[in-house]
Amino acid sequence: MRDRGFTLIELLVVIAIIGILSSVVLASLNQARTKGRNSSVTQQIREYKSALELYALDHAGQYPDPGSNVLYCVGNDADGICGVNGNMITSSALNTALSPYIPSLPAGGLQNFPSGTLEGYGYQCMPSGGSCPSYTLYWFLVGYPQTCAFSATPSAAPDGTSYTICALSSS
Repeated sequence: MRDRGFTLIELLVVIAIIGILSSVVLASLNQARTKGRNSSVTQQIREYKSALELYALDHAGQYPDPGSNVLYCVGNDADGICGVNGNMITSSALNTALSPYIPSLPAGGLQNFPSGTLEGYGYQCMPSGGSCPSYTLYWFLVGYPQTCAFSATPSAAPDGTSYTICALSSS
């Protein structure tokens, strides 16, 4: 007569099935996390875009001019690191100019990739005759290829797979 317990083979099969199912669930959760993060970034860019348009309405069609056409970090950059491996500088004049038009200045999430660390959103003024009639906003989405919102121009990360860089120019 057979004992009422499970054989070693039966236990190993059950453990293998549980392992396969858990890896499928974890992959789905990572995809959901990535989509959620990218959706949050798109919403924050929408807020910045609206704030810039409201600023321009109040300033005769001119956008904030932080002083030069270098790439500035827009938002509250508490840790002092912004851009690709910290290559963007923060402009307090830019943040002060936008603060009446946006309730909080989101700084953008930090992501570590094989090609470097990315954090924040970029703003570049295109000065003309002492004023700023146009700008470009930059942000990144996890994964490549991704579709950028607002018909922004997408480009690949240096490694070609980790993230999508989005660039939106004012018209």
